[in-house]
Amino acid sequence: MASKKNTILVATDFTPVAECALQHALSLSALVKVGVTLLHVISSEKERAGAEKKLQAIVAKTSGDVDYFISVGNIFEDIGNVAKSLNAFIIFMGTHGVKGMQHVTGSYAVKVITNSSTPFIVVQNKGFGNGYRDILLPLDFTAESKHKTQMAAKVASLFQSRIHLFYPKTTDEGLARKIQTNINYVKKQMAESGIPYIITEAAGKGSFVDQVLKYAEQIRVDLIAIVNSQEPGFPEVMRGTDERKILSNEAQIPVLIVNPVKGTTGALMGRIWEGA
Repeated sequence: MASKKNTILVATDFTPVAECALQHALSLSALVKVGVTLLHVISSEKERAGAEKKLQAIVAKTSGDVDYFISVGNIFEDIGNVAKSLNAFIIFMGTHGVKGMQHVTGSYAVKVITNSSTPFIVVQNKGFGNGYRDILLPLDFTAESKHKTQMAAKVASLFQSRIHLFYPKTTDEGLARKIQTNINYVKKQMAESGIPYIITEAAGKGSFVDQVLKYAEQIRVDLIAIVNSQEPGFPEVMRGTDERKILSNEAQIPVLIVNPVKGTTGALMGRIWEGA
């Protein structure tokens, strides 16, 4: 199929969570007036006819601007590569417990994301509902915390969301200063965009990731925004544990996850989401 410029890519393995990811993508598509491209990765050409039949059936029953693309290879490399070739500005992907080379489990999801320069929204079985009205933005002392701020602000602007800034409690003065610097940065960005926000300090009991998930479920947020700490080239078993935990959260809250790199994607997203 001919590729679209500035598309929303949805990785599908024809499971219910992939259908849920498509519904999330269609809701965003209606807001930004950008088409959706379904992507299915096959391991060999002999699978193409069957995959194309399934994709055509999905497109036929789906209202809106929806196309499809089939790639031969593996999900770890091809999802990111196809997103780049189609000029996709965001990828929606479902994650679940179904095992198999072309299925995206929680542990596989981090590896897929790490090999892509395009941001992801990862969903489980929770529907889109009324949109991403409340977004949780965890902040720590790292510089990478700032990378997700622009994207979270774009989402918040679209859905008239409220941002919840959540930061860890620390007695280390140096870390506290770095955290405050990040908080000030985000506050400035939110103020400039006219986005309401709430700032909350973690209670200080347990790991910060556990506290983030507990707080997210407590206040019933619709989206959690995080930065991926996994680095390309590192075995996934060594890194990405926190990301796996958040992506597979028991409350099934969708997760916006970005890699801490600068490129053309951020500028592209800015143009599209601002209606240029």
